[in-house]
This record gives sequence, C-alpha cells and structure tokens, in this order.
Amino acid sequence: MLVLNADPAAGVSCRRVPIAVSTIRGCSTMRFAVALFAFALVAGVAGAAPLIQDSTHGAEPARPGGPQQFRDLLSPAESEGVAREARDALARREADLREAIARDPNDRFLLHGLGTVLFHQGRADDATALWSAAARVEPNLAGADIMQATERVFALVARGETEQARAALADAQQRFGSAAHFLLIRGAQAERAGNIAAAEADYRGALSAAPALFVTDLALGRLFEQRDQHQAARQYYYTATIKAPRRPEPWLALASHQFREGDLASALTSFRHAAAASPRVPPAEVLMARSAEEIGDDLGGRFWYHAALAAAATPDNATRIALINVQLRLGLFAEANEELARLGGPETASLAFTRGVIAESMGDEAGAERHYRRALALAPESHLVQNNLAMVLVRSGTRGEEALKLAEAAHSRAPEDITILGTYACALAVAGRQPEAHRALAKAVRAAPRDPWVRYHLGLIKLARGQTAEARLHLEGALVLQPDFPHRAQIEAELAQIRR
Repeated sequence: MLVLNADPAAGVSCRRVPIAVSTIRGCSTMRFAVALFAFALVAGVAGAAPLIQDSTHGAEPARPGGPQQFRDLLSPAESEGVAREARDALARREADLREAIARDPNDRFLLHGLGTVLFHQGRADDATALWSAAARVEPNLAGADIMQATERVFALVARGETEQARAALADAQQRFGSAAHFLLIRGAQAERAGNIAAAEADYRGALSAAPALFVTDLALGRLFEQRDQHQAARQYYYTATIKAPRRPEPWLALASHQFREGDLASALTSFRHAAAASPRVPPAEVLMARSAEEIGDDLGGRFWYHAALAAAATPDNATRIALINVQLRLGLFAEANEELARLGGPETASLAFTRGVIAESMGDEAGAERHYRRALALAPESHLVQNNLAMVLVRSGTRGEEALKLAEAAHSRAPEDITILGTYACALAVAGRQPEAHRALAKAVRAAPRDPWVRYHLGLIKLARGQTAEARLHLEGALVLQPDFPHRAQIEAELAQIRR
C-alpha cells in the first residue's frame, strides 16, 4: 500500500505514481482540463454543430457546474458541493493565471484566459475589458462580443437553464455564424463530439474567413493527426510556425508531432524555438523528457532530464525532482537517493515524503518511518503521508491502534482510493477489529487483487473462520505476488497445516 506520489499536500493518490514536481505540469498554452457538456442545444438551430469551448481562448476555465446531464441526480447538498468545487477550481485557476501573467505580462493569451475565468466568477465587466484588450493586440483571440455570447451559453447551461441557453446559442449563431473565431469554437465542439467531417468544415471555413490565424492551422493539424494523416498534420503545424514564429504554441505543436513521429533531432530544435518564445516554456530538454514520459518511455525521460540538468546554468529542484520520479519508477532507488541529496533549499513535506518513499523502497523501515513522521509534522492533513506511515506501522505488526488512526484519517479524506482502502483494511486487521477488517479486506481484494498484504490479512481471517479453501487461495496468492514476503515462514507453516 505504498503510495509513490506527488506533493503530499496536493491530495492526488495512486499506487506507484510519481512524486509530483511542485510546478505546473504542461506546456506553454497553460490550458487545463475543462468540463465538457454533453448537451443538445442545437436541436433548434439547423445546421449548427454543438457549441463548447474556443480553441483560441488560450487558457480556459473549468466550466462551472459540471456535466449537465448529471445535475438532476444530485441532492441539494451534493449540488452545492459541485458548485463549491467549481468556484474553488476557478479561484485556483485565477491564481495560476495571475502568477503566470506576473512572469509574462505581455502574453495576451494569458490575459484573455483570465477574462474567461473572471466571467464565470460573475465579473463580466472585468472580463470584457480583458477580452477586448487582448483581442485588439492578438488577432488569434476571439473578441469580447463573441466571447460574451458563447460564454453566456456555457453559463446558462451550467445553471440548468437549457431553454435560455438554446435561445442564446441561436442568437450567437445568427450574429457570428460566419466569423472565424465562432467557427473555431463550433469546430472544436464537433471534434470532441466525434463529428470530424463537421469539425473540418468549420476549421476550413475559419481558414477562409481569416487565413492569417495560426490557431486554425493548429486545429487542422490536430485533426489530421487524429486521422493518422501525419504528413498533412506536420504541414499545418509548420505553417503555423511561419505565421507566428514568435509564439510558443506553434513550435510546441510541431515539436510534439515530430517527437511522436520519432524525429527527435527536429523535435529538440522546435522545442528550443518554443522555449525562446516565452519565459513560461521549460527548457527544450525538459520538454523532451516530458514527451518521453507521456509515451511511457521512462528511460528516455531519465536521459533527457539528465541532459536538462547538465545544460542548465543553475539546475533547478523541479527538474531534479522530475528525474527522481523517473528513477523511482525504474526502480533505481540508490540513484534516486543520490539525486535527492543534491536538492537544495529547506526541507518540505514533499521532500520528507520522497525520502520516506525511497527508504521504504530500499527496505529501510526505520528510515521510512522517521521521514514520514517528519512529513506528517509538516503536512498533518495529508492523506498520502497518513497512508504511507500507517502502512509502515501495519508491517511492523506492533502498533495497530496508531496505524488504524492514521489509516482511518486517510480513508476519510480519500474514500475512493483503492490503495488507501487496502491500507485501512490491513490496519483494521492488525488492530484486531476482525468483522470490520473482513468486510474491508473483501472489498479491497476485489479492487486491488494484486496487493499481497491484503491477501495475507484476508487469508488469516479466512483461516480463523475455518474457511480453509479461501484462506489457502489468499495466503498462496500473497507469496506468488511477493516471493520475499516478510511473513513467508508463517504463511508456509499455515499452508502446511491446511494441506494435511
């Protein structure tokens, strides 16, 4: 039940996932996930594709309210929870954008994206001012009139006002149906809906209406890449770099395509152009490493992160932590420990947590407990730290109550996390709460059938209940999954008794 994760204060938890770099992952467009609404607003708008987000917006806010088709299934308390999460997401996005703008105040895409966030926070006047100012300088961004019309549709949908949203969409269609930015918006939604022909038609219409926009070439490149028409895709990406050689987005799109096609030398060159275009873009070697990680090539990631550290005048902790992530996934624990020793700055919860993960992976249980306790002191609400410390105590077999207290706290904060469920179930068993442990372990083994500790504790409970066939299944399973399981001698003795 070891969680290899990100910053323990971040609250993301999966088995064997990397420790997160404490910076924003992602490339220069600063985009983040948006809630996609599956609504049929176009029922009364002949010939229109469904409307959603504008691929020219730059940075997009999460659409408030969540997927509309689920809204009616929520209780009032749950609905308020969804709304609160949306507000919180917008507030975080605003903070991220303002931080990025402070580093690059002349980037109109960031300012435009901030306008979209402010609009969904109810600050329409501020949003209009930002949209207008950004679009006056950057023609690839939609003007305030189109933004107001389309974002109003999203806001109405989020509030459940479907008829009003339909009417607003019809009005927007009538006013802007031939405008390039509106066609890009509509094409993006058609693409997401899988209507590739309609998307291509809208993108080509946008290209005809405003041939100088590089964002249209990026949209068409993406579309053709999805079709595996890579020569055409690359040509569109290359054309975008000709139209906007000082913007990072075209170079990033071209580089990513070149990398996926195996042209690493060209990808590195294009990533360097992107890094030169904006201070928000990481060094080219870091982007190469991230591209390798995205396709599961951890060896490539390791190579390029090393290259990034070697090329940097002053190696930064974020790149070194990213390298440690890869080393941990590759099982290079001693190497990761050496990199960890090179990290500068004061100890944080994330670094203490990382030291605990490495110690635990190398079999140093005492060291793992010491580092996790330090991380817990720095981040007492982190369910990741609580989980990992609880599991160290579970394995000791002597501090069941403390382990259970920690595991209960972690499980209450992340009840759907199967790794944490397994720790909680094992802690119940060690604490002697057998009926509850049996139920939790039975659930955990279905969710995580390859967890040897869950198998071990469930096997012992089945044995105590006289269910020897099931006990044998789980105890043998623990040894198959982990041949060097710490309680191997005990399991073999129990299995010998069962087989008599």
